Amino acid sequence: MKIKKFFTLLVLTGLVFSCSSDDDPAPPPPPVLSTEANILTFTIPEQTGDADIDNVGNNIDIEVANGTDLTSLTPEWTLSDGATSDPVSGTAGDYSSTVTITVTAENGEDVEEWEVEVTEADDDLSNEADILTFTIPEQTGDADIDNVGNNIDIEVANGTDLTSLTPEWTLSDGATSDPVSGTAGDYSSTVTITVTAENGDEEEWEVEVTEADGDLSNEADILTFTIPQETGPADISNVTNTIAIEVANGTDLTSLTPEWTLSDGASSDIVSGTTGDYSSTVRITVTAENGEDVEKWDVTVTEDDGLLSAETDILSFNFPEQAGVHSINDATHQIFIDALNGTDRSNLTPTIVLSPGATSVPASGATADYSAVPTIMTVTAEDNSTTQEWQVFIGEAPDPNNKADIITFSFPEQTGPATIDGFSKTIFIEVSNGTDLTNLTPTFELSPGATSVPVSGVTDSYILPYDIDVTAENGIFNTTWTVEVTEGLP
Repeated sequence: MKIKKFFTLLVLTGLVFSCSSDDDPAPPPPPVLSTEANILTFTIPEQTGDADIDNVGNNIDIEVANGTDLTSLTPEWTLSDGATSDPVSGTAGDYSSTVTITVTAENGEDVEEWEVEVTEADDDLSNEADILTFTIPEQTGDADIDNVGNNIDIEVANGTDLTSLTPEWTLSDGATSDPVSGTAGDYSSTVTITVTAENGDEEEWEVEVTEADGDLSNEADILTFTIPQETGPADISNVTNTIAIEVANGTDLTSLTPEWTLSDGASSDIVSGTTGDYSSTVRITVTAENGEDVEKWDVTVTEDDGLLSAETDILSFNFPEQAGVHSINDATHQIFIDALNGTDRSNLTPTIVLSPGATSVPASGATADYSAVPTIMTVTAEDNSTTQEWQVFIGEAPDPNNKADIITFSFPEQTGPATIDGFSKTIFIEVSNGTDLTNLTPTFELSPGATSVPVSGVTDSYILPYDIDVTAENGIFNTTWTVEVTEGLP
């Protein structure tokens, strides 16, 4: 099928080129429709875990909760791009026995049948009766949960009303509690929570809540200070209580909206995010958490000097059809990059990153002719007077490899090296006497860029001659290799 599609593509390509004149641009090639017919994801609302999807055997195994009615399930699945399925995703059906889903690829020709097997989880009920997490909105840190003594210790902020707290907690799977999570209660003394496991076993948990010390911070610092128009980070001095920050040239200093952060619990007389006039020094008064310690901070905002950059560098140069990373030589002002084999270099749309403020001809994102070797690009700096010519060399990557060979092949149990016959596409290999031929795991290497089904490292039975399909890097040439395994003498 792949070879037939290849020759069809050659004929269509020939027709396109025979109908084109030297002056007319070549019409775009016909779209290539996908041959993939895979089920990518498979879910059921009642599932207990992820589905096991086998793309080699086209099998899907999934487990649902014990007691689920397998005769009425509504699974959902996703497919390869453009593929369709019969039945469609979301169709309710009887999965009490194996169900076959037929997937048709985007090209309408390649069809795969997938078998879905749904099983119920064991009906063993858990005897776990643990409290796994415990939180209170007013807490100062994580709860200390003792699974041995069934004790929970947690601290809340100083001044919190312990007689009216609303903690939340999570339990072992299937367990319940009395009281339930989210129930408001009096935690001024030890509280007992009774947890009942899924199987009915009970455990009593004791919760003790304490208040944090009442010491309030005396810190009154401005920790961070930012302005959207800034050209760099603010210079904050905790010694002189001053902040100096620069903004872009031309910024209106009479209408700035800075934001800042303070010491824990502190407050400021001008709150962060307030728009104000910073054309002269602005004083911000910060009061510490204890309400007593106060610090005055002076903020000075200046404009940058407005000098424009004379840099004319190309920092990166990329396009969708490239075959590898680019090489940029800043000294010679040259760029080297390969396009995929067969790419029309007269019609490329690169993404170009330049020095800040610089522009280029051709511009980034503009479609242009890069078939000339080299193609000249002109970069103009931010100052609009400094220019630099760059040479762009776009080559063509070599044809993809058409080799589809198995180069090496081995088993851990082998008694000697494999005999690989490239003419007949056969591999002969001997393993130790008594080796289980139904459970062998080969390791093999292929021609550069080639792929195989199955891949190296897959365990399978080699009692009978075993076929491995190898596809070359170019995606066209395909060969089938046959592996024959024999046992050595006792």
